Amino acid sequence: MRFIFLALAAVLSVGIGVCTAYQVYLLLWHPEQTLGFNQSTSLQKKFRYVAVCTAMFGIGYMLFKGVEGMLWWIPRSWVQIYEDGEAQWIGHSIAGLAAFFGAMLFTSKLEEVATELVRFRESRR
Repeated sequence: MRFIFLALAAVLSVGIGVCTAYQVYLLLWHPEQTLGFNQSTSLQKKFRYVAVCTAMFGIGYMLFKGVEGMLWWIPRSWVQIYEDGEAQWIGHSIAGLAAFFGAMLFTSKLEEVATELVRFRESRR
């Protein structure tokens, strides 16, 4: 049973990585496909929403692990005590906050870059 959960986790992490890479690829190399989103069919829109959400989750996880690694110097004794008495290291809270806002900022800036790329390509024609 444990093997099934490990295999499922591996498949999910590969899927999230592929969706993240696909979304970044679309936004940087084929931005006109991404910005022509309103002319898509219903199934394409659903797939695109899933891809964007999965890419945001993947980017957020990468940022979380990166910020968590940069906060190695914070002592593990610095904890927050929750209502149920459970202690959580303060570095996880900081990393989670940075990952949440960083993923939104990264995705929105990538869309702005895609818009500028489309404008630049149209002006060269």
